[in-house]
Amino acid sequence: MLNNSKRWWDLLSVSLFLAALITVTYRLADTRWTDHLEIVIGLAFIGALLGLALGYSRFSPQTVGVFGLIFTLFFVTWQLGELTPSNYIWLERLWLLGDRMWQNLVLFLRNQPLNDSILFLANMALLFWLVGISTGYQLTRYGKPWQGLIVLGIALVVIDLYHPPLAQSGVATGVFAVLALLLFSRLNYLKNARQWEDEQIGVDTDTGFNLIRSSLIILIVVVFFAWNAPRIVRAVVPNTPERQRMIQSLQSLRERFQNVTNPLRGSVAVPDEFYADEYALGTGSQLTDATVFTVQASITQRIGVPYYWRIRSYDTYENGRWESTVTNRQPLRVGSPPLDYPQYSRRLNVRFDFRPVRNLSMVYVPGLPVGINHNVELIYDGSELGKIEDVVTVLADPDIPPGSTYQVTSSIASPTIAAMREAGEEYPQWVTDRYLQLPPDLPQSIRDLAAEITAGLETPYDKAAAITLWLRENIAYSATIPNPPAGRDPVEWVLFEHKQAFCNYYASAEVLMLRSLGIPARWVIGYAQGFLDEEEDLYWVRDLDRHAWPEVFFPGIGWVEFEPTAFQAAIERPSGSNAEDRTPLPQPNPNQPQLLDDFEEATQPEENQASSPINLQTTPLVSATLIILGLLIAGIIIFLLAANGRRRRWFPQQSLPLFLETNLRKRGWRIPRWLQQWSYYSQLSPIQRSFYSIHWLCRLLKIPISPAQTPAEQVQTLMHYLPECEPAALQLLQEYQKIAYSPYPADAGTAQQSARLIWKLAFQKRGKIILAKLRGRPLESSA
Repeated sequence: MLNNSKRWWDLLSVSLFLAALITVTYRLADTRWTDHLEIVIGLAFIGALLGLALGYSRFSPQTVGVFGLIFTLFFVTWQLGELTPSNYIWLERLWLLGDRMWQNLVLFLRNQPLNDSILFLANMALLFWLVGISTGYQLTRYGKPWQGLIVLGIALVVIDLYHPPLAQSGVATGVFAVLALLLFSRLNYLKNARQWEDEQIGVDTDTGFNLIRSSLIILIVVVFFAWNAPRIVRAVVPNTPERQRMIQSLQSLRERFQNVTNPLRGSVAVPDEFYADEYALGTGSQLTDATVFTVQASITQRIGVPYYWRIRSYDTYENGRWESTVTNRQPLRVGSPPLDYPQYSRRLNVRFDFRPVRNLSMVYVPGLPVGINHNVELIYDGSELGKIEDVVTVLADPDIPPGSTYQVTSSIASPTIAAMREAGEEYPQWVTDRYLQLPPDLPQSIRDLAAEITAGLETPYDKAAAITLWLRENIAYSATIPNPPAGRDPVEWVLFEHKQAFCNYYASAEVLMLRSLGIPARWVIGYAQGFLDEEEDLYWVRDLDRHAWPEVFFPGIGWVEFEPTAFQAAIERPSGSNAEDRTPLPQPNPNQPQLLDDFEEATQPEENQASSPINLQTTPLVSATLIILGLLIAGIIIFLLAANGRRRRWFPQQSLPLFLETNLRKRGWRIPRWLQQWSYYSQLSPIQRSFYSIHWLCRLLKIPISPAQTPAEQVQTLMHYLPECEPAALQLLQEYQKIAYSPYPADAGTAQQSARLIWKLAFQKRGKIILAKLRGRPLESSA
């Protein structure tokens, strides 16, 4: 250990440093860019105190480094872990925290918007913790806190530059400048005082006080003029080249980190989602995996039948181009009575909560809209004016800004195959007038192919299913195709010559062939279902999910989706021919609020949703604060890119252990047992995890338990060795059996509480055994 007689401990210097640190961290917290920013204040303060103590101690720099690493891992992880739900044990909290961090890091590396601000929060917490502990150490050990103060100054400038509501007054900047310069003046005086003492030069005892007083007066005057200098410059010389160059230099960085700041409260210029009356089939394009929107449905148990997020439908085809000729419009305002479609059966009302990343002029609406909590205008069709029997598209009025949330309740077609076969062919007049249209020059070969595929079939459903299957089996999927030859119908060219296509051509071919057989069909564009995060009950819809599909009209049911595109999963509807298929329709998701009978209450504007843009005002200002974040994680990005050799295509929404196991298995490597167990554990539900903890418990107590035992047998074995846990163990078993073997809902909270009680009793039992061994007396068995 080192002698601490030459330490730089000075109460005034320490106070100035702590005040400067707290000023910057409070300034960050006052931006309110995300929740829980206040933890940065506490972490920075604790880190500074520990740094001051380590700097004053006799420990060597190497020992201080070890202590600093331990403190960093404990305090930062502890504060971030406190943000997870308190009903989890700490092991689960740490796993959830790591999983959230990994998911957001993967999205960041893929240049996708994030839905969770944990990455930003963790990096801010780590940054200011490191500044606090390192600067405190440098202050008391060497009297040189300048590196940390420079980082704090840069952070404050960045915050002020991109958060004008408080930056216009500049109070924090002025206070920090005064404190930093006073600290510089004080440390300079202490250094000179030591030199004067070594040279035995006499100094007036009031010298230190007079120096600080003079410095304070000078600094207040200088800061006052510097405070107002930018306003004077802007007033005298507007739009200077220097300012333009600065804005341009920051623009590229702002665009790069825009995705990371997506979960923070603010707004940014984003693409607009709009489809015109006409749509050309085109040649395709390479779509990205950028997130377009997320959606939560009140019912997710639609096994084999995905949702389709419709934007617009088209009715008229001519030479490779679709057109929508429907012009009827009717406004649908917030609080209006819900729409009703009594002519249709076998439909299900489902509520959807959408959160778009893009500005919406046209609203994503699956099925037939019943109501929406945003003012819209419907473009509709029907047998008479004012009677809504079909909705072609929904126009937002006004546009729905990105980052907001809107809620739609839709009537979703949920027919069985038997119901579609029995629907008949008595089509309404408005359907046959518009949705049997074919171009006069439609090639005869398309008509002949449709007749050949459906030969011997009687019902419209069987014919539609046969054409769907033929397209999936005979046309290969390709995201792009060459330009069709001039003078050839593009659909005919794809069917008989090129035999490769993407969704636009699959859907067009099916619609044209069905219409040639007298079956009403239409061409629809929007998005496929996307990826379902089962833990969050949230659908993630990306740009690569952009899709076109055919819909077929069935009397008494309405429009029903079919999926001829080979790239998409086939739709598997219930047959309706046995008791299993006739079970009640899926029940609402318990994680979603229950659908209201009175829809007027459900369609009222909610706070922080589409009707309230209050959370969408500061994202461009927030973006540049990620300069600090970029500096911290640049090393991580470089390492990952170097390790992979090139930027890889990451699979989103996959847990870290599952990601590692999948990639090791692809390369033919042996999977370590611990990784297999970790991957298995990460895919379990909360109740399954609670029950799985029995295995760890038995290992701790050295209880012989076999994976071949049934859950009931495992619990019986545990109760034999630990009788006092019987009530909790039986309760845990009951909840596990509900979710594993019955359709009844299980209570995750009860299961977790029972697991925690079992662990508590086990630790108590283990402690008694150890204590008894130390005393030399065996513990009496209670079994």
